[in-house]
Amino acid sequence: MKNKILFIGSFKKPKNGHYGGVYFASTTLRDGLIKEGYQIIEMDTTLKDIVETRVYKRLPDIISRQFKFLYTILLNVKAKQIFIFLSGSGSYVDKFLPILLSKLLRKKIIIFPVSGHLISDIDNRKFLFFINRVFNLTDKIVCQSSYWEDYFSSRKVEKNKLLVIENWVDDLKIKESINLNYPEFKVNDKITFKIVIVSRIEKAKGVDDIIELGQRLQNKLDFSIFVYGAGSYQKEFVDSIKSNKLENVIFFKGWLEKEKMLETINSHHLAVFSSKTEGYPNGLLDYIFSKIPILSSDIPMLRAVGKSNMAYYKFGNTEEMAKIVEEIYSDYELSILKAQNLFKIKVIENCTDTSIKKIKNILL
Repeated sequence: MKNKILFIGSFKKPKNGHYGGVYFASTTLRDGLIKEGYQIIEMDTTLKDIVETRVYKRLPDIISRQFKFLYTILLNVKAKQIFIFLSGSGSYVDKFLPILLSKLLRKKIIIFPVSGHLISDIDNRKFLFFINRVFNLTDKIVCQSSYWEDYFSSRKVEKNKLLVIENWVDDLKIKESINLNYPEFKVNDKITFKIVIVSRIEKAKGVDDIIELGQRLQNKLDFSIFVYGAGSYQKEFVDSIKSNKLENVIFFKGWLEKEKMLETINSHHLAVFSSKTEGYPNGLLDYIFSKIPILSSDIPMLRAVGKSNMAYYKFGNTEEMAKIVEEIYSDYELSILKAQNLFKIKVIENCTDTSIKKIKNILL
């Protein structure tokens, strides 16, 4: 058995089974390192329910786990490294004491920032102190893309601390995706053009853009929009579908289970990613490995992933969004070529084995 690694991440599914990208990244990284012979000491940060966003409701759990984390770190003095996943800016406050204690005990601290909200929160004084201290105390910062490497550098983080490792996908997903066919569509076939959105149902995820997209495409195309997900904005979103009389074109389908993810997405013609800000969304990888064309909001975190192989619209500009959908509808073969190129790149760059090897090099 190799060295022990302390690991603060998400390892338990919430009671309702709805989980996010941190759970996937934490569990797959844990399993990969165990296969390599490392002993993982888990410290779990899983929310009871991802729909709950009110801080005061989460506070008792946050305080309780602080004591558990500090006790676990003290109990495992011989563990030489600690991995920490950091989401929103509040997470830098939440994890500050465990990071400080780890530094005092001379552990190698490796953090994984995974939230795009950091950009809007970093100039907030109540967060800035903790964010800067975390960066200063940390030995390595794993960046989810080249965009984040450049961003952290611009914030005066030491270049030698930064390492780009894009989000990874598990072997089963790659195997499943290889067996999928690229969808086919021709206007003359007179079949419904099916658009899919898989997302947390939050205002910042741009779900209101989907309502306006439905309105703009009505009476222009034979289309349907299928929305999968859950979140705190879910009721408002469903009510908006009804109040705008879009029940015949926009269908809310609820949570999409992992086991059905790729096959379900692949049964559509176009995937839309409408988020305002992101770290590196696993949902985008689900789209890529489902082998269908992607239309994304034009934010740098997403361009760093899709580059020229996705279509982009300015967040909130639903007129431009609808126009691009019409272009994809009319010239679908070009969009399929882009989807093929993107899949070929990511099936090599984002496999679990490649990522685990890079992370192992940090531990040496």
